[in-house]
Amino acid sequence: SSDLISISRAKKYFMGGLLATSMIIAWTFLFPFWGGYLMASSLTIILFVKYFIQVGLLEELCKYVCFLWVSTMRKGKHMHDLPIATIFYCVMTACGFALCENVVYLMNYPYMMIAILLERAITSTFVHITSGVIVGYILSRSNVLSLIMHTEKKVDELTRRKLYVKKYLHIIGAIFFAATYHGYYNYAICTTSHDNKLSTAIAIAIFGIIISCLIVDKAIKESKQIYKTKNSTPDNEL
Repeated sequence: SSDLISISRAKKYFMGGLLATSMIIAWTFLFPFWGGYLMASSLTIILFVKYFIQVGLLEELCKYVCFLWVSTMRKGKHMHDLPIATIFYCVMTACGFALCENVVYLMNYPYMMIAILLERAITSTFVHITSGVIVGYILSRSNVLSLIMHTEKKVDELTRRKLYVKKYLHIIGAIFFAATYHGYYNYAICTTSHDNKLSTAIAIAIFGIIISCLIVDKAIKESKQIYKTKNSTPDNEL
């Protein structure tokens, strides 16, 4: 049967998000050159690599690894999660990461004005939430493919291999889109003039909120349909 959202389960994903920041700290310690600037003739290329790959991609990968770790401990039950549940758990992972990241940021830059730090913390948190929504929705599609491969005995080997490839293309796509949005946020606020930083950050965050609302609305409709089909209960019971 399809699993609804569990608060106790969500707490574990939140803790996983907290752990993701430790992974980044460990990564930069083991590979100190990772955060360094590349020797390139174009400043645009240097900033692109820094904010889209060294920051955006790394953070999204670490969040996904921690999400996957918590999901793996559920021994396959995550494949039965409704789309809205998968999104919620990804958002909880993102919130755990955002909280820890903002605390570390405050500790590293205590001399900055509290107002500026809070502005950054609020907008970046919404960016992490949007990234979580994007990853969660695409992973919910990946879960469907995983469920077919694990439960359908009549699937031939060729079809199974295609499903396997499609599943991992979904995962790659989820991380790619989240890292692109995340990277653009970092790139935009770091290359915009000081007077326009806040307005730029807010604009990108609002854009993410709109996208998130559209995705969540679609996921809720799909979840209601799945729940109704598998459990034969009215929509209002979801």
